[in-house]
Amino acid sequence: KESILSAYLIYDINVADKWTLNVGGRMEYTHSNGHLYPYIGSVQKKNKANRNYTDFFPSASITYQINDHQTLSLSYGKRIDRPVYSDLNPIDQPLDGLSSWKGNPFLEPQKTHRISLEYQYKRTSLGLSYSKTSDYFISVTDTLGPNKTVVMPLNLGSQQYYGLSLSQTLRLFNVMDINFSGRVNHLDNKLAFDQTRFYHRNRWAYGLMTQASFPLFWGIKSEILGIYSSKRLGGATDTLEPNYQVNIGFQKRFLNDRAIVKLSMSDIFWTSNWDSVNKFDGLESINYGYGETRLVRLNFTFKFGGNKKNYSKE
Repeated sequence: KESILSAYLIYDINVADKWTLNVGGRMEYTHSNGHLYPYIGSVQKKNKANRNYTDFFPSASITYQINDHQTLSLSYGKRIDRPVYSDLNPIDQPLDGLSSWKGNPFLEPQKTHRISLEYQYKRTSLGLSYSKTSDYFISVTDTLGPNKTVVMPLNLGSQQYYGLSLSQTLRLFNVMDINFSGRVNHLDNKLAFDQTRFYHRNRWAYGLMTQASFPLFWGIKSEILGIYSSKRLGGATDTLEPNYQVNIGFQKRFLNDRAIVKLSMSDIFWTSNWDSVNKFDGLESINYGYGETRLVRLNFTFKFGGNKKNYSKE
């Protein structure tokens, strides 16, 4: 059982010509009770996982309006990420003959400080960001005897993130809209599994996203979306392989825009896999995985009732 009481305050002020300041804060009190009961025949005793803590999460941003087309802003914020309840469930759940999943009832929330600087010029946006997470929790694959592994979420240490992002919106030939975004980031993880096993892992990575919308014949509108992610850090000791995804969609309106038909297909090449390599404490595993990401959807929408019209008298 968990209860969270919170109060927050946000204040906006124009400190000077072209300068805007936003400050705020949120106070939270968290109270939770957890009871652990051993299964029949176990030598373990009953235990409790109780938590009571108070946190303050400040936020602030300042924006400078350079001119009608340019803005510059600096912001700071602190946030908390609590584990989901499935991560707290200590019941051992077999995944296959050699591995299992087990939650951690003593898992603590992780807290992140983030600062960002953003420059915007018309339809172009450029951003720099930095964040640091303490009590960083993530799922860990560890050895459990000579022939078995267990996956369990743990608070391992800290993570630092450095990022550069760029987004651009274009309109071509007065009919095609293109949205592009890209990011380059560096992750720096300092992890301590126990008193003897320390790991320092870091890696650069990048990602790209392009979305294009344009009309076809017979009033049909089309859209295509492409996403690419480079090789990157995954879990505590995982390295994810590159992957990409392409989605397409079509839309047609009928009956004075009262009827809409949409046809879409996601991950048309079925390439949104999660292949990874895990190396940890003498254990090396190569994993391959695909999800139900290649889907075809057909939607039909019809608006009942008349359209409201406004009439004016002269």
